[in-house]
Amino acid sequence: VDGTGLSGLSAEELKGYGSWVRDPRTSFWMAGPTSVRLIKKIPAYSANPTGLLIFSVPAYEVNKLISSDTKLGKVLVMDEERHVISGNDGGLPDNQLEEPPLGG
Repeated sequence: VDGTGLSGLSAEELKGYGSWVRDPRTSFWMAGPTSVRLIKKIPAYSANPTGLLIFSVPAYEVNKLISSDTKLGKVLVMDEERHVISGNDGGLPDNQLEEPPLGG
């Protein structure tokens, strides 16, 4: 589904979604180079889902939600592999952290 309506995917386009289909989770977040995606399998909680709903939020929209006020410290949004997706210090996106920087 996009601005022009509902359409199917070509066989080539479907190949890119194989890992999401095989993922055992019914709902999960993925970070892309310029966006954050929420992937939900449908029907929800089915043993054999037949589709994927993919919601994509541009990274700049995530950045707008994070306050640039640093009185409370650094805010980082990371994926499961600790890749920084967004943050309020502007210098970390796309870096991978060994350990999250915690207050101190």
